[in-house]
Amino acid sequence: MILALAPPMAVLSLGTTRLMLTTLQRQADVTLDYAAEQNVVAINRDLTSLRTLVEQRTEQLERAVGAAVADGAVGDLIARADYAAAGERLVSALEPSHASMITVLDARAVTVARATSPKAFGDRLLWLQPRNAAGYVTDLRPRARAALAGRTTSGVIVLSPAALEAERVTPGAAVAGLTKPGDRLSDQAWILLATGRETEERGLAMAALLPLRDTGGAVRGVAIAARLANRDAELANTYHRLTGRWMAMCLDRTTVVGDLPTDRRTVIGEILARDFLSPVLAQGKRRWIARLASTGIDLNAAARPMRDINGVVVGAEVAASPLTETQMVVDRIRADAARLETRSLVWLLVWLAVGSGVALLFAGLAARLILTPIRELQVGARRIGEGDFSYRLRVRSRDELEQLAREFNQMAEHLERARDQERLALIGHMASGIAHDIRNALTSIRGYAPLLAEEDLPPDQRREFAAILVESTQRIADMARDLLEFASGEQTKLELRAMSVDEYLEEIRPQLERELRGSNLTLALDLNCPAPARIDPARMNRVIFNLVSNARDAMATMAAPQAAHRLAIASRCPTRPGRVPERAPSAPGYAEIHCSDTGPGIPPEMEGRLFQPFTSFGKDHGTGLGLAICKQVVEAHGGTIEARSPADEGPGNRGGGGGGPGATFVVRLPIVAPGPEDKAPGTQ
Repeated sequence: MILALAPPMAVLSLGTTRLMLTTLQRQADVTLDYAAEQNVVAINRDLTSLRTLVEQRTEQLERAVGAAVADGAVGDLIARADYAAAGERLVSALEPSHASMITVLDARAVTVARATSPKAFGDRLLWLQPRNAAGYVTDLRPRARAALAGRTTSGVIVLSPAALEAERVTPGAAVAGLTKPGDRLSDQAWILLATGRETEERGLAMAALLPLRDTGGAVRGVAIAARLANRDAELANTYHRLTGRWMAMCLDRTTVVGDLPTDRRTVIGEILARDFLSPVLAQGKRRWIARLASTGIDLNAAARPMRDINGVVVGAEVAASPLTETQMVVDRIRADAARLETRSLVWLLVWLAVGSGVALLFAGLAARLILTPIRELQVGARRIGEGDFSYRLRVRSRDELEQLAREFNQMAEHLERARDQERLALIGHMASGIAHDIRNALTSIRGYAPLLAEEDLPPDQRREFAAILVESTQRIADMARDLLEFASGEQTKLELRAMSVDEYLEEIRPQLERELRGSNLTLALDLNCPAPARIDPARMNRVIFNLVSNARDAMATMAAPQAAHRLAIASRCPTRPGRVPERAPSAPGYAEIHCSDTGPGIPPEMEGRLFQPFTSFGKDHGTGLGLAICKQVVEAHGGTIEARSPADEGPGNRGGGGGGPGATFVVRLPIVAPGPEDKAPGTQ
């Protein structure tokens, strides 16, 4: 009887073992997919942080240089043709702005002042940058003409070797072991490619072009301030400190700044793989890849196109982090599982060969040595899949099972550490966004407060500057209040008053025009809803101005000039509620505010997550809480907010938006009859 049962029991034992191994491998695949997905989400956010860091550098240039020339003294020197003195006066602005160069062109497009070399002027190198075999350089003429017309622009530019040759290295910008103060700036931009036979002599720079006015307010020229990115180790160190990841900025496919790990001495001069960057450079698309082989190190990398101040793709921004450690652990688990399955087959042959008594003994031993540890592995895999990365296996069999358990525990440790790093990166990203918004307000305060102390300041300008200071401090206070309310989860407290939507929009029209000043966007107000609603104007301003800011930033990323874009704000009083989400409050009708733009639109994958916290798209800075706070404020009013794509709307429903795909945000507020407390004294 025992002899007859031995073979079936052995086959049953082997089948059970294979089933458990298959389950374990599936759990390993799920774990790897989870780790990869989390890494992609994190690296996408950190790629946005790189763009924000670059924008902060250009804003710093714009603010510092603008403050240095605000008094009109440099403009007066240019008007008197005292060009050397003008260059000497601009030297003081180099250090606070961290600029590599500050150069002034007059209305004839002739260089009349250089901060890095005050005695060198009279050329037209920046107006007509020589185009040679070095490749594409940015045409600064359209932006210079805009500055001469009184408009300020900023962004990334590519400088020619000849333009860099005329500038000198400042004390704060010298690279140890390469350049010293007084050397030509072209020496610092020069990069020997990894091939050892070619060089990159152009300069990638963050720049701002500002109108240069005299004390009478007349535009006397354009100030061009630029910070060279080539070999800027401080930029890479700051990004790594904020995100814990590596970065690179490429001019075409050549890395000019960054700290990507490589098997060479430095990544600067590396030519990144063609199959990695070709879709980015040729088609302007984002690119994901599991292995960036150009650097000789396994990386999980992301890239996005980098456009210059004219919207031309000149290179790419790259963010990278390692994912191979987790994958290698999972691969070792799979290999150990395969060896374990082979070993089980060998045990089956032994059972069938030895006979009944020995087979039963081996079957019991196999159940103890193999099945019990595998059950514990299943429990561990299930716990890891549920997010409990602190679970550890305790298997002491001194064979492949013990090795498999060690690999499993190592994988859990890696995932637990990755989760902690993800939390720290999230905090850093949020802190960076908050600091960005607060820095903008503080820069306005720091720039305009000293001007109020000037005795000869005209009263109109004094009132204007005072209003800007009040508005900036109120913006900081509102931001702090919204963040505290969002973090505490308390219901938003409102100070409501009955007013029509048209009345509210007309009231904030001057603020909207001031918000869009300098962006060259066309603002259109279409007021068609005199019906009353209960509105807290201060809190509703946070909603409207957040939508306007998002639309402006989204349209600024497109290649077309901003003058071709349009921002339309319209009010509507529909005869029926229309398409209202399921949780919309019951009310006789809704007053609608449509905010439409002609930007790139909303990708389908983002539509379901726009109003979730820490979700950011199109706007490369901020906390990721803007739309979440908007939703909170609108719902406190008893209303709803939603985003529409062009496919959701019929003709004429976009509030007058222009061409382009665009996006429309619709804020719905319940229409109410004014209560007694809202009526003026003496009314019935």
